[in-house]
Amino acid sequence: MRMREVTARKPTESAFAAPVGPSRLGRTGPFRRKRVARRHRGGEGAVSPESSGDGAMVPARGARRAASQGRRSRHRRRSYTVRVVARALHLVRHGEVYNPAGVIYGRLPGFRLSDRGREMAAMTARALADLPVTRLVASPLLRTQQSAQPIAEIFDLEVEQDERVIESANRFEGRVSSGAALFSDPKDWPLFRNPLVPTWGEPYRAIVVRMREAIREVFATTDSGDAVIVSHQLPIWMVHRSVLGKPLPHDPRRRRCALSSVTTFERRDGRIVETAYSDPAAPLLAEAVDRGAA
Repeated sequence: MRMREVTARKPTESAFAAPVGPSRLGRTGPFRRKRVARRHRGGEGAVSPESSGDGAMVPARGARRAASQGRRSRHRRRSYTVRVVARALHLVRHGEVYNPAGVIYGRLPGFRLSDRGREMAAMTARALADLPVTRLVASPLLRTQQSAQPIAEIFDLEVEQDERVIESANRFEGRVSSGAALFSDPKDWPLFRNPLVPTWGEPYRAIVVRMREAIREVFATTDSGDAVIVSHQLPIWMVHRSVLGKPLPHDPRRRRCALSSVTTFERRDGRIVETAYSDPAAPLLAEAVDRGAA
C-alpha cells in the first residue's frame, strides 16, 4: 500500500497563546511589578537557590521552561505517515437476466445475462468511464461476473470475487411461481410467519453485516481512486437503508435499485454515507424483465 510522507509543522505561537482580556491586562500596581521583576531575575542562564539534593544548583524557572519548550518543539517536528484510501465506492447492480420461465433464481448457478442485460452492463461501464476507478469486486454469480466484465475492460482491471456481496439466500429458489401465488400452498405458510426477519430467506440484518464488512474492507484496502462492487438488488438496498438509518423491513416493490443502476457511497468523518444514485441503462428499463431476484 502506498504511504504518503507528511512532515508535521510546528504550530504558530498564536495557536497556543492564552486569550487576552481583563484578567491578563488589568493587573497593575505592586503585584504586577513584582511579577515583572521576578521574570527578569529568572531569565535564561539564571540559577535558583533551589538545590538538586547533592548540593548542585538547578536552573531557574525561566531556564527550565525554555528547555522544556525546546524539547516539545523537537518532538512536534517528527514525521508521520498518512494512508490514502478509496475516494468513493459504487455499488452496481447486474443487468437483465435471461429467465424466460420466470424462475426465482436467487443463488442458483447458471443464470446469465440476456442480450439486453449485456447492453445494460456496457452502458453502465461507459457511464463510469470518466471516474478514477482502481478496484473492481463482484459477486461470484454468473450474472454479476458478466456485468463486471465491461468495467474491467475499460479500466484494465481484474475482477475480484467476494462471497460477502452475493445475492441473499431464499427458500423459494427454483420455483416458477411468484407474487401472490407463493401463498397458495398451505405447507409454505410457516415461512411467512415473520416478514420482518424475513423467515423465508436470509435475515436482513445478516445481509447488512456481510455487505458493510465487505464495503469497509474495500475502502480500507484500496490505495486511492474509486472502487466498484457489482452485486444484487436486495443486498444493495439493505446497505442503502442501513446507511440512512431506515428500518430494514420494506416492500420489495418499492426498492430503488433498478437493473444496472449505480449507488455511490463515500466515507466522511469515519462514517459511510450515500452520495448519489443513477440509472445509466434507463433507456432500456421500460422493456426489461426484472423478476427472479430474492
